[in-house]
Amino acid sequence: MLHGRLLPIVLIALVSSAAQAGPVLYVDDDAPPGGDGAGWRTAYRFLADALTAASGGGIGEIRVGQGTYQPDRDELNPLGTGNRQVTFQLINGVALMGGYAGFGAPDPDARNIELYETILSGDLLSNDDPDQFPGGPTFEENCYHVVTGSGTDETAVLDGFSITAGNDDRPFPGGRGGGMYNYRGSPTVSNNLFAANVSAFDGGAMANLGGSPVISHCAFDGNHSAYGGGMVNDDGSNPLVTACTFKNNTAEIGGGGMYNENNSSPTTVLCIFSANSALGSGPFSGGGAVHTDYRSNPIFTDCSFVDNLANVGGAMANRDGAGLGAPNPTILSCTFSGNAGESAGGLYSDTGAAPALKNSIVWSNTGGEILDVGSAVTTVRYSNIQGGWKGIGNIDADPMFVDPVNGDYHLASGSPCIDAGNNWGVPIDADDYDQDGNTAELFPVDLDGNPRFNADEADFDPGCGVPVVVDMGAYEYQFDPVEDVIFADLNGDGTVGILDLLGVLAAWGDAGTNCLADLDIDGAVGIFDLLALLSNWG
Repeated sequence: MLHGRLLPIVLIALVSSAAQAGPVLYVDDDAPPGGDGAGWRTAYRFLADALTAASGGGIGEIRVGQGTYQPDRDELNPLGTGNRQVTFQLINGVALMGGYAGFGAPDPDARNIELYETILSGDLLSNDDPDQFPGGPTFEENCYHVVTGSGTDETAVLDGFSITAGNDDRPFPGGRGGGMYNYRGSPTVSNNLFAANVSAFDGGAMANLGGSPVISHCAFDGNHSAYGGGMVNDDGSNPLVTACTFKNNTAEIGGGGMYNENNSSPTTVLCIFSANSALGSGPFSGGGAVHTDYRSNPIFTDCSFVDNLANVGGAMANRDGAGLGAPNPTILSCTFSGNAGESAGGLYSDTGAAPALKNSIVWSNTGGEILDVGSAVTTVRYSNIQGGWKGIGNIDADPMFVDPVNGDYHLASGSPCIDAGNNWGVPIDADDYDQDGNTAELFPVDLDGNPRFNADEADFDPGCGVPVVVDMGAYEYQFDPVEDVIFADLNGDGTVGILDLLGVLAAWGDAGTNCLADLDIDGAVGIFDLLALLSNWG
C-alpha cells in the first residue's frame, strides 16, 4: 500500500501542465484489448505501447487513466516479461499526464490526481510485502528504475503519477534512482508522489546525475538508499526543486531526504523536510534531512526542517568527506526545530564548509543548534539562534511558535522574529515565481504561499527594510501585506534609481546603523553593494 499523501502545500487535486503541441494518445488499463490509443474507447491498455508509439514523433501528450502500470507489460506481453531493466522512458516534446478518470467514466477527461490515482509500479510480480521493505525477497524481481528521464530536456513532462516499488539493488555504478533515474536529463517533473522506492547506493526515489530537472509539487515519502533516501544530486546536477515534501525517507549513511555532492547545487524553494533520518557513521554520513558534500553550493529558501534525525547534523550536515573542496550552502528564511543529532541537532559543518544563514530560525533542536568543527565557519545574519551566534542582527529569544508540539511553526503575535529579518536576505524573484512580470522584486511568498512582506500591527521593526521588514523563519506573520518589495530600493519608492545610489555612496565604509545600504549584509558598504544596486537599476 502506498504511503498516505499528507501534503498541505504540495499535491493539488486539479492540476494542469503547459500545453504540448501534437496529438494526444490515451491509455487505460480497463480498456478493451487491441486499442490504437486514439481515444478513451480505443485506449491502449499498456503505457509501454503508448510510449513506443510516441517515440516515433508527432505526439504531444499521453493521458493515462487511473490504474496501475508496470513497465514490462505491453499488448504482446500482457503478463509481463520480468525484465528488470525495463523502464518508462520519458520523451522530449511529450507530456505524460496521469490522474484521469478514463475509460468507462461519465467524463473520462475529468482529472483529479488523488481521486483517480495513477500508479507507475516497479513491482513486476505485484507481490511486494510492505513489511519486507526495503530489501526483502518480495522486492528482488522489481525493476531497477520505474521512470527514466535520461537525455531529456524540459519538454519531457511527468505529471500526476504515483511512482513506487523501484529497486535498483545492483552494486556501484548501479544502485541509483529506484523511482526515477536522470542521467544528463532535465525533464519537468510535477505533481507526483514517489513512495517506497529503494536503491543500493544513490537516490532511493530519484537520482539526478549531470542534469538539471525542474521538480515541483512532488512528495518523496518513505524511500530508502545508502545516500539520499529521497533524492541524490551528483556530477554537476543543479535541479530546481519547488514546493516539495521530503518525509519519512531513510539513508543508511547520509542525507535521509537529499544528498548533494560533486559540484551539484540544487535550488530548493518552499520545501518541507520532515521525519527523515540518516544514522550512518564516517566522513560521508549525517544530515537527517540534507547532506551536502564536496564542491556543492545548494540554496534553500523558505524551507522547514522538522523532526529529522542523524548521528551528525540532525537536520543538515555539510562535509567534505573526499577532501576535494568544501560545500557552501546558502540558507534563507528557513526554520529548523525539533531535529535531533548526537553532534548538532540543527546544522553540523566540518572540513572547511562555509554555510551562510540569513533570516532563519534554529531553535529547540536536540544535541545543539549549530556546530562547526575544524576549519568550518558558519556565517549567520539576522537570525534567531538558541544559545546565540555572533553576527549582524542575530537574536537569542523564544520565537513563540504557535504550537510546536503539534507541528505548527508559524509565529504567534508578539514573536521577536516578526519584522526582525533583513529584506536583502530575501533572494530576487528572478524566475518570476508569482508570474506578475516583476523579476526585480524580492521573493514574494512564504512557505504557505502567503505574502512574504507584511506590516506588523505593532509597527515595530527591529530588522532592516522598507517599506516593511521581512520576518525570520519560513512563515511570515500575516497582518497587512505589501507587494513588490524591490531589491536595492533603499527609499521604498518602488524603483532603484539615483536616490538609492546616493544613499549607498553616502554610507560608504562601515555600515554602522545604515543597514539599508549594506546590500550584501557584510557589515560594510563598498563596491559589492554598489554593483548589486546597479544590477537591479530601473
